[in-house]
Amino acid sequence: MIVGLASLMTLAACDEDERAEPYEVTELRVLAVRAEPPELTDQTPIQFDALVVSGVGELTYSWRLCPFTGPSELSFPCLADLIPEEDLSQIPEEILPCVIGETGDEATFTATPCPYDTYAFFLEAAAQDQGFPLELDPETGIEMTVRLQVSDETGRVVDAIKAFSVTQAETPNSNPSLTGVVVQDEPEQAPEQGEPWTEEQIRSIGLEESPILQVTYDESVAELVGDPKDPSQESEPEELLFTWYATSGVFERGRTAPDLMDNEFRPDGDSASDDDRIWVVIRDGRGGIGWLERRFTIMGVD
Repeated sequence: MIVGLASLMTLAACDEDERAEPYEVTELRVLAVRAEPPELTDQTPIQFDALVVSGVGELTYSWRLCPFTGPSELSFPCLADLIPEEDLSQIPEEILPCVIGETGDEATFTATPCPYDTYAFFLEAAAQDQGFPLELDPETGIEMTVRLQVSDETGRVVDAIKAFSVTQAETPNSNPSLTGVVVQDEPEQAPEQGEPWTEEQIRSIGLEESPILQVTYDESVAELVGDPKDPSQESEPEELLFTWYATSGVFERGRTAPDLMDNEFRPDGDSASDDDRIWVVIRDGRGGIGWLERRFTIMGVD
């Protein structure tokens, strides 16, 4: 099996799929996939869920945890699929999931990855077999992927992929959290000056209106990031990014950040429905993700 994995080592390069997509949602989409926790430090369960929107009818889910993943140029293949069956058959049954991963078919997916040392053993042995050095950093961890395929009753099928890490870090990352949406009368106002748009509220927006929206977030979860190998280096706040989506309208900006919070929303009467929504996804640049949803109706549509 080590030989099979070694022959694929030169292909391996994990990366989170950050495609540039339109921010107006018109059909089934997967806007985000979340891992809880986003960095795993021991052999405990990890739960995955997804922000799946605008599907028609009943949705079908297919999850797969892939411990060893190929590069984006090859569409992130699970390298276990390329290992000869005779090599896979040599792996003891108790550690086979460490190579082939796990699968699920519900809206949420819970898996139990193997310990960091087990993955490190496979990678280091494969690298040694190929004759090139491999230096793993337990603090950074080993990155792997989970992939999700969702389909709805129209036959549309969408795929998403999410990277996460198995690590031995003393302070693993945690997911950021959005706490609300506020509507401002004027640009560049502080969040507390705006009108809260609550989770229970279905907000009426006039066809000629262009409300200025801001999100609020839990600043206590916005962690300081430093170099664990260089304690003298000053830690800096992690880089948060907010991505905006809507069913019937467009935003002035597809993405905002803590230093640029305002986002003007322009409703689109041509695509208005009786169940319009916006979604905001927060990312911290280290695999942490959160989101929220708000509902609205467009007034003045014939």
